Amino acid sequence: MKDPDSLRPTRRRSSWPPVLPMLLLLLPVAAASVAGCNVLGFIGGSGERRKIDVKAAYTDLENQRIAVMVISDDATGLVHREAMRKLGSMAAARIAGRVPGVTLADPDQLDGFTRANPYWTSLPHGDLPERLEVDRVVLVDIHRYRLRSPDARDRWLGHLEARVGVIEAGSRLGRDFAFESEVAVKFPEGAPYGVAEATARHIEHGLLERTSLAVARLFHDHTIENPR
Repeated sequence: MKDPDSLRPTRRRSSWPPVLPMLLLLLPVAAASVAGCNVLGFIGGSGERRKIDVKAAYTDLENQRIAVMVISDDATGLVHREAMRKLGSMAAARIAGRVPGVTLADPDQLDGFTRANPYWTSLPHGDLPERLEVDRVVLVDIHRYRLRSPDARDRWLGHLEARVGVIEAGSRLGRDFAFESEVAVKFPEGAPYGVAEATARHIEHGLLERTSLAVARLFHDHTIENPR
């Protein structure tokens, strides 16, 4: 059997002067300096996050009195009634905090209206601003809502999808919206949580927070961060 050391490749002695490899190593650094780049930033750039400015998709909430209303299918509304109410309040507060001049309808007035008119969703859209005494109605129509992973019922993975529409006072658009967009939100964004790692209340709160942020961002300029 051959000696293991005899199987190792023999290192050839370089004929380059010792200083030459060091000069070659420094060439990229010198080039970056000439270009005005930060060398450390260039080397670590793959881990940096870049900011992207996003314009508001709809700007006509400014200086308006608004109501944010949330609707869903009957099953979701029955089981998650309180979550739907919270989402409306959270989205309204975020909009009022970021869009100049916005004032909010009285929450008690909105609750009174929905209780007195259980079939209010069947009303013509154009009637809602007048009935609610506002200039704009932001309608969040939820068509998917769950707290658990569809692939593993013992895992928490919140998911909400909704259509967001704006109804303007005096509009003659019938059941059409002056503006509409879709939002889709997950919580957590990464791997699902195990049932021992979180509670339904924790997942619901995180999902509503992210959804209210996504809804509000439709109406004001904002900045998002993306990995490079």
